[in-house]
Amino acid sequence: MKQEKGKDKKLTSLRAEFAKFCLFRLKTSDGVEKTEGFVDTDFYETDPDWRYAYIRALRNLRINPEGKGHLILEFCRKNDPSEKVRDAANPAYKELRHNDGIPEDMSPQIALLGAFWWLKRQSFVSNRGIAVLDEKGAQKMYRKEVGYVKEHELKLI
Repeated sequence: MKQEKGKDKKLTSLRAEFAKFCLFRLKTSDGVEKTEGFVDTDFYETDPDWRYAYIRALRNLRINPEGKGHLILEFCRKNDPSEKVRDAANPAYKELRHNDGIPEDMSPQIALLGAFWWLKRQSFVSNRGIAVLDEKGAQKMYRKEVGYVKEHELKLI
């Protein structure tokens, strides 16, 4: 990130590439041409919990790659077989469609950290077979990581 930030203060290209990856995982696999009645195996990412995490990561990135990412979320909010994914895609669609980017007072590193956090969180849950995550503990860890980024950025000023 440090190397990229030297070239691009808002880390736009890095956030866009990450967003493209997340959006790709939400698409239906090649050859799937249904118009309704989709099942988990029709998607590149077959696990609905991971699709949910990709959507949450997208919300953190605050970028609509090529101005078309919201179309994939539109499809998800209407067609994903998981209610949890559809519910997450609804606000994400609106946010990406009316993308305002990163607020001036927000670090693009925090946007990336938030996106990575959702994928790291999902990976932890999936790999450990955890049914219920300690949400308070997870949020505490996230706040600690964000605090570290903010502290580090202040030293660079």
